[in-house]
Amino acid sequence: KYDFTKCNNDGLTYHDIIKDICDKLEIKDFDSATIDNLRDRVIQKWHYNFENDRVKLSKNKLKISDFGFYINDGWDNRCSLDDRTVEAIKDLIGAFSYIDTGKVEVKKEIEELLSNLNRYHAINYSDFYTTHNLDFLGIISMTFFKNKNLEFKFTSDENRDKFIRVMKGEF
Repeated sequence: KYDFTKCNNDGLTYHDIIKDICDKLEIKDFDSATIDNLRDRVIQKWHYNFENDRVKLSKNKLKISDFGFYINDGWDNRCSLDDRTVEAIKDLIGAFSYIDTGKVEVKKEIEELLSNLNRYHAINYSDFYTTHNLDFLGIISMTFFKNKNLEFKFTSDENRDKFIRVMKGEF
C-alpha cells in the first residue's frame, strides 16, 4: 500500500501509517495491545489459583498454596525457580505497577532478586526459603516455603485486595 521509494511529500505521515497498522490489527494503539497481552499472561498464569481455592487471605497477606510452578530442588541443597515462574512473577508485579502508576515496570532490585532466584543462579535452601523484601508499591515481601507455598505481604489490606484484582486480570 505504501511506496517509500518516492521522495515527494504526498501527505502520508508516520501517524497515518501507525493508525492503519492499528486498524488492521484491530487494536487502539500499541500500548493497549501490550496491556491486553500482559492481562492475558497474568490470567493464564495466576487465575488458576482462584479456580482451585489455593488463595488464602489473612491480615495484609496473601498465600498461594502449591503455587503450581516448578522449583528446582537440586541434590546439592540448592534451589531455583524456573524461567516461567520468574516471568510470571515479573508479569504480576508489572501489572500491579500498571494499575498504580500507569506504567508496566518492575523495580531494578526486584529484577535482580528474581534473576538471582532463577535456574541459572541456584542458591542455598536457607537463602531461597526465606523472606525476600520487595518494598514496591505496597508490597512488602515475598516468601517461598518448602511446601511450595508462596506468600506476599502488603502494607495494607487495600493493597492486598488490589493485588488480588490484578491476579484475576482485572486491570
